[in-house]
Amino acid sequence: MPKKSTKKKTVLKTTAKKPVKKTVKPAKKSVKKTIKKTAAKPVTKKVVKKSVTPKKVVKKQALKAAKSLTITPVATINTKQTNNRSRFTIYFYWIIIIFFVCATFYIVGRGHEFLIKYDNESQYEISDQGLQLLESGKTKLLDGDIQGALIDVSAAIESDPESALAYTYRGEIYMSDANYVAAKADFDKAIKLKSRSSLAFYDRALLKIHMGELESAMSDLNSALKIFGKNPTEVLTERDIYSKRAQLNLWMKNWEAAVSDYDVAISQSLEDSSDQDFAGRADAYTAIGNYEMALQDYTLAIKIISEDIQKDEDQANRINMSRRAMSYFEKSAALRIQIKDIPNARSDLESANALAGALGDIDTQKRITELLIGLNGKYGY
Repeated sequence: MPKKSTKKKTVLKTTAKKPVKKTVKPAKKSVKKTIKKTAAKPVTKKVVKKSVTPKKVVKKQALKAAKSLTITPVATINTKQTNNRSRFTIYFYWIIIIFFVCATFYIVGRGHEFLIKYDNESQYEISDQGLQLLESGKTKLLDGDIQGALIDVSAAIESDPESALAYTYRGEIYMSDANYVAAKADFDKAIKLKSRSSLAFYDRALLKIHMGELESAMSDLNSALKIFGKNPTEVLTERDIYSKRAQLNLWMKNWEAAVSDYDVAISQSLEDSSDQDFAGRADAYTAIGNYEMALQDYTLAIKIISEDIQKDEDQANRINMSRRAMSYFEKSAALRIQIKDIPNARSDLESANALAGALGDIDTQKRITELLIGLNGKYGY
């Protein structure tokens, strides 16, 4: 019996327990080692952790995504509060759009109204009765009836107290009667009623020239010219304003500015040239020493005025133009003497002397005769 039990024990040692345990354990250890060697070295530890525990990470990310989704307004679009806000926003924008459209039409309409109202002087606001009185006053003023003109235009002002044109015309009547204070008051009133009246600024500039306020007159002429460019008038021309400003520049000794303004005035009146524009430019050329251009302009001025004298049937106008022509001949003669053109200088003086005789201007005729004698004695004529 004892021998059998020993055999069973040996069998158990060799076959069952000990060999199995020894072979299995080293296999597990070797697997762990190989995993560490192959997976850990080429990749960082953080990456290994994310790949090793995907379930927990996925759950956390899902929870965060769900929370972020609840913050966005997508889920609340259909609520009543959002609908009310969106409707209010739409109405608000529509109100703004309608306001700007209305404002645009108002501004355009006002601009159109200004263009119609100030397009030209004939569109001053005045009644038919007031207009008839103005026309009557103008006619009487041209006929020399200053008091009659004043009565008619004053009646027009009573009929239309807001008529800037009526005040402008009465200012012209006062100015022609040398009542400068009353004239200035009417021109100021006309400009106050209608600040875009080139005629009122122009007339006030003429008045200020008579009063010796040259700088202020220049300012008014500049205003008249600026206004006229936007609102032309049939009563006044742009040439009139440039011509008067050129004359004022001449008196203020702004020679170059005078030449420039005369250039514009002459270029705008080629079909109806003014002898005074050419003579004025000649005076400016003389002042800056350009005698050749000055002589050309005096010659043109004499030519134009000679033709005008022949056409005009009014005796008073013919006399005034003859006096201007006489002055042009004398100025031309003086320049020709400066450049030693004695024959033509003598011819100009003789023409001036003949006009003085025709006008009965004995003093001027005597003075020119003495000049001719001295010229003949000096140069052997």
